[in-house]
Amino acid sequence: MRHNNRRFASLTLAAAVLVSLCLAEAKVRSRGPAWQIYPSPPANSLYSIDMASPGQGWAGGMVGGMLHWDGASWTTVWLEIDSAIMAIDMVDGGNGWATTHVGEVLHYDGGSWLVVGQPTTSWLSDIQMLGPNDGWIVGEGGQIFHYTGGSWQPVTSPTTNWLMSIDMVDAGHGWAVGANVILHYDGSSWQLFATPPNNEAVMSVDMISDTEGWAVGYNGAILHYDGTAWTAVGSPTGLNLLSISMLPGGSQGWAVGQSGLILEFDGNSWVVADSPTFSDLWAVCMLSSTSGWAVGRNGVVLRYSDPDQVIYVAYLPLVMRSQP
Repeated sequence: MRHNNRRFASLTLAAAVLVSLCLAEAKVRSRGPAWQIYPSPPANSLYSIDMASPGQGWAGGMVGGMLHWDGASWTTVWLEIDSAIMAIDMVDGGNGWATTHVGEVLHYDGGSWLVVGQPTTSWLSDIQMLGPNDGWIVGEGGQIFHYTGGSWQPVTSPTTNWLMSIDMVDAGHGWAVGANVILHYDGSSWQLFATPPNNEAVMSVDMISDTEGWAVGYNGAILHYDGTAWTAVGSPTGLNLLSISMLPGGSQGWAVGQSGLILEFDGNSWVVADSPTFSDLWAVCMLSSTSGWAVGRNGVVLRYSDPDQVIYVAYLPLVMRSQP
């Protein structure tokens, strides 16, 4: 009888564990998409990421290499450089561009990344391509370069302040932001448009249209453009914000930054979202309201995905530990 009682107790405990797991799973499902650390090869730091599609993407930052996403896993791709990738912009899965901290420009032709120019020896912070034959770069000392006619050419800049981010709405409208500066491109020249309301360093800009956009920066700064002016909006943090990614239409967006901070915009306000890391997050790239990536210090890679994907990662270890 003692043996049967122990067996009954074991079965009861096992049933309770299964019920608890089911309830916990149901609770996770009710929360919607979530950010989770995603397995990736070792990397010191990752400063940039861009996804050509859900099944194709690149991340950079570590010296001499990049990480490649093939739709199933991240792998290391070594480059013929000894510098660090600072920015990446994929035109499509077979055409991409990147910049380094020593002024190199790399091009991806669908097979490999190769250095195709070095218009400066200074830090090139960001790059955006409007198409295969038209693009822009900004960087240290207020430098601006335009890709046209098959080469990168310097463009007159109205500032010597460090420029950190650029976003072109189209060939005739664009914005660049940086250390206490906001620049506007009107189709013919770059002009000083404004200084941030509290003189912050503005680290990232993402335009929704030529009449609406968002930017983030140091000390939790969040700026909104309404077609006329850039104004500060309420921020739930005082930590530095380093990157922003808005979905088309502007009803949703995410910003990341210091100490693993993640903010989410719900169409009305910015709120702090759950984060699985305390590492600084340097870049975020959202594909949809249920899919996105972020990268940062110590080579951390985060994935934003739906509950089904999160559950299997989160609960497999628990199920394994419950086995005899």
